[in-house]
Amino acid sequence: AENQTSSDQAIEICDDMKSNTVVIYSVAFQAPANAEATLRACASDDGGYFNAENGEDLREAFRDIAIRLLNLRISG
Repeated sequence: AENQTSSDQAIEICDDMKSNTVVIYSVAFQAPANAEATLRACASDDGGYFNAENGEDLREAFRDIAIRLLNLRISG
């Protein structure tokens, strides 16, 4: 819609993808609160959102995502 914010549009797209069984991971890295909220809303409900405040948090988030994808691939 014309009056939607870019955040609203992103969340709508994410919701459409999730309704088609797409798993979405999102990582906020030193992000402002409004960006964190959008990323949290876009992520899949089963722990798909990660908030990284520093480099170690960021590495840990991507490590966790990699492990989840590997396990998904092995079990799938």
